[in-house]
Amino acid sequence: MHFLLGHYDAFSRDVERLEQAYAVVNLSAMGGCAIGTTGFPVDRKRVAELIGCDGIVENSLIATGGRDFVMQTGTNTAIAFSTIGRLVESLLLWNTVDFGMVELADQYCSISSVMPQKKNPVGLEIIQVEVVKAHNIVNAAFGVLKALPTANGREPTYIEALVFNCVERFVFLAPVMADIIATLHVKPDVMLNKAREGFSTMTDLADEIVRQSDLSFHASYVVVSRLVANTIAKGLKANQITTEMIDEVAVELIHKPLNIPAEAVKRTLDPVENVRIRTVIGGPAPVEVARMLKVRDEHQAAMNARLQKRLNDLEAANHNLNGVAKKIAG
Repeated sequence: MHFLLGHYDAFSRDVERLEQAYAVVNLSAMGGCAIGTTGFPVDRKRVAELIGCDGIVENSLIATGGRDFVMQTGTNTAIAFSTIGRLVESLLLWNTVDFGMVELADQYCSISSVMPQKKNPVGLEIIQVEVVKAHNIVNAAFGVLKALPTANGREPTYIEALVFNCVERFVFLAPVMADIIATLHVKPDVMLNKAREGFSTMTDLADEIVRQSDLSFHASYVVVSRLVANTIAKGLKANQITTEMIDEVAVELIHKPLNIPAEAVKRTLDPVENVRIRTVIGGPAPVEVARMLKVRDEHQAAMNARLQKRLNDLEAANHNLNGVAKKIAG
């Protein structure tokens, strides 16, 4: 859950960046004309109001010739693609036979043409490619923009087409990614076993040695580092480390045993206990994860409310515009 919360935070920042882009995009260029407004007494602010914009791009030259607002949307979308890409990379790794910690749902997999045992994670593989394509699309748009003079021409059309392409890909793939997560078969027993056998708890072991002895953390670090090397050389796992093994290394390096109680060693090497004690803000302890989930639920509700308000505002503006049009038409 801590892993998913981290990705939620990254995705929520993507949403906030897109909200910032919307604030820039939702300004009216109408009345800027080709470059220098018009001799007719048009009310640009009234036009902006009728089409549901929050205001106008005041300078007529930038109103019609600027494309930074398009690039802000494209860039933010490319960043969001990167967030998806990082999640995909983890899931592809965890989905392999060697890790076996998750399994993709059948609808996001395909079979091999010749190997009947294979279950190819094509859903993730396709998204992985789309992330690269999205970045290339935005890079191409930047290439056009950097050579664009301060005026309107045909070049901006290419920028808009490229960015719209990137956004459309994201709008299509984001729900697919969400469903991949929703249908993912997670194997917590495999994860826990790998955590027990792996050496991720070694920092806590070094900390415990500091607590139980007169060693500095640096000295403890050196002892544990040699201990890990010896354990691997013997073909053993982290959960097989004993007090005697620690003392063997300590005698070799600092010429005295540490005599860490066996129960303390066992507790320190337990990944569940390792997680439980990390109650610092933002940590993976269950109590802290529960608190973060509650906060994220409230954050999600606030984002949904902001989105709904924008939709309501656009619907009201459209209703108002239709009413004005009917009056003009008689």
